[in-house]
Amino acid sequence: MRERGRSVTQVDRIPRLDNCANLIPLSFNQEGLWFLNQLFPDRAYGIPGCIRLDGKLDPEALRNSLEAIIGRHAILRTKMVSTGGRPFQSISDSNDISLDVVDLEALPVSSRMEQVIEIATLDGVEPFNLEKGPLIRAKLLRLSSEDHVFLINLHHIIADGWSMGVLMRELDHFYSHYSQNHPTTLKTLPIQYSDYSEWQRDRLQGERLDRELKFWEKYLERLSDVDALATDEVTNERGENTAGHCPITIWEQSSNAARELARQANVTFFVVLCSAYQCFLNFHARQPDVVIGSSFANRQQPDLEDMIGFFVNTLPLRTSFAGNPTMRELLRRTQRSVLAVHEHQELPLARIVQHLRPTRSSERNPLFQVVFDLLTPDRNPAVFGYGLGAQVAERRQIGNLTATPIKVDGSDARFDLAVFLWDSPSAMAGVFEYDANRFSLSSVKKWVWQFQSTLDLLVDSPDMKLQDLYERLGAKDRHYSYQNRDTYTNRARQKLTLAKRKAVPLTPTPGNKTTSEG
Repeated sequence: MRERGRSVTQVDRIPRLDNCANLIPLSFNQEGLWFLNQLFPDRAYGIPGCIRLDGKLDPEALRNSLEAIIGRHAILRTKMVSTGGRPFQSISDSNDISLDVVDLEALPVSSRMEQVIEIATLDGVEPFNLEKGPLIRAKLLRLSSEDHVFLINLHHIIADGWSMGVLMRELDHFYSHYSQNHPTTLKTLPIQYSDYSEWQRDRLQGERLDRELKFWEKYLERLSDVDALATDEVTNERGENTAGHCPITIWEQSSNAARELARQANVTFFVVLCSAYQCFLNFHARQPDVVIGSSFANRQQPDLEDMIGFFVNTLPLRTSFAGNPTMRELLRRTQRSVLAVHEHQELPLARIVQHLRPTRSSERNPLFQVVFDLLTPDRNPAVFGYGLGAQVAERRQIGNLTATPIKVDGSDARFDLAVFLWDSPSAMAGVFEYDANRFSLSSVKKWVWQFQSTLDLLVDSPDMKLQDLYERLGAKDRHYSYQNRDTYTNRARQKLTLAKRKAVPLTPTPGNKTTSEG
C-alpha cells in the first residue's frame, strides 16, 4: 500500500493486545479533546447526522444493526472516566442502544418537517456526559409508514469524519442482513481503538518524539498570529460559538480546469484548491506567510482503514508568499508544504501546541484560525456534522431504504472560517462554515465569491505574478461591491415607493376614514 509516496510496511502493523484492564490510556487526540471538554462542558463536541429514510422501514432491524456495529467497534461502548485526575477509556461489555421512536404522524403534514428540524437541532447541541456515557445516541422520527428520519450523534472523542463512512457502509450491510436475510460477510476487526491508543503512546516517545518535535519547531518558527479576516459588528441571538453556513458550488467547467492545471503542474488537485484558498486569505492579510489548518486522516496503517475512532489530525499548513511568486511557483511551494506535513502527521496538534507554547486565548485556536478540507463522499459522507450545512444532495442506500441528508443548523463553530468541499466528478459542493458571532452572512457570501474568483484567476493564468492576481481580484471585488451597492439601493427605493403608495394617517381624527392601497 502506498499513500502519497510513503510505503506502509509490515513494520507499521499495530499489535492486538490481550488487554483485560478496565482502564486504558486515551490516545493523544482523545486527551486533547477531553481537556477541552473539561474547560467547556456545555459544548456538544458531537458529530450529528440527520437522515431521511424513504421506504418500508423495520425499526427492530435498524436497532439490531446499530447494536451489531457497537459490538464490532469497542470504541462505541467506551466512556471516559477519571482516576487520580487522569482520564482513561473504560469499555463496556454491553452493546445495547436505546433507539427512541418519536411518532410525528399525528401532526399536520405541513408541520412535520418543522418539528424534525427542531428535534434534530436540539439533539445536535445536547452535550454528552463523558464519565457516564453512552457517547452515541440515536432517535427514529416517524412521519408516515414509509417516511422516517434517523438521527444519530457520536461524540467526537470516539469518532471522526472517516469513521462516518465506515458506519454508513456497515449500517447498510447489517440492515440488509437483518431486514432481508442477506449474509453477513464482514471479517472480525484485527485490532480495536484501545490497541491503537496504547501503540501510539509507546510509539511517540524518545528519539521518534524528539524528531517529530524538531520538525514542527523548524516548520513553525517565527510564526506570527494573524487575523486574516476583519471581524464584523454582528448581533447573534443564538449564543456563543454558533456556526453559520453558506453553501458553495464549483461547477464542472471550473473543476475540470483546476484538475487539468494540477496534472500539468504535477501537483495534486487538493494543492490547486488549497493554493486558491490561501491566495484569497492573503488578499485580505497581505502577509509573507499564510497558515491554515487542514485535516490529515492519520490512518497510514492498513488495519485502521475500516475502524471507527478518533484518528484525524488537523494540522497547520504553512506556505510562503514572499518574493511575489507566480501561481506555478506558489503551487510548488504549497505542494512541498503538504508533503512535508503528510510525512509528519502522526504527532497530534495538542502535543505540538504543548511543546511550542504559542500565545493562547481561551476563545481562540492556537496556530491557525481558518481551515480548508477536500473530502470524498465515500470516506466522509455529507450526512454528518459539517455536511449538514453543505446542502450536498448525496443519496445513499441502507438496505432497501433510500437515505437522503437533511440540512440542520445549530452546530458549534470550531474555527473562524472552515471550508469543506466534497469532491465529485460533475461538480464540487460544500460549505463555508463560520463563527456567526464574528462575521455576517453578507461578508461570507462575498468570501465565497472571492474564493471562486481567485480559483478561476489562478487556473486561467498560472504564470501570473501574485501582485497581478491581487490587482485583478481587487478590480473584480470593486465591481462586485458596486453591483451589490446598486442592488441594495434598488431594494431601498422599492421599499420607499411601496411605502409612498400606502396612505398612512399620522393623526387620525373622528370621522376621517383612512384607506390602505397597494
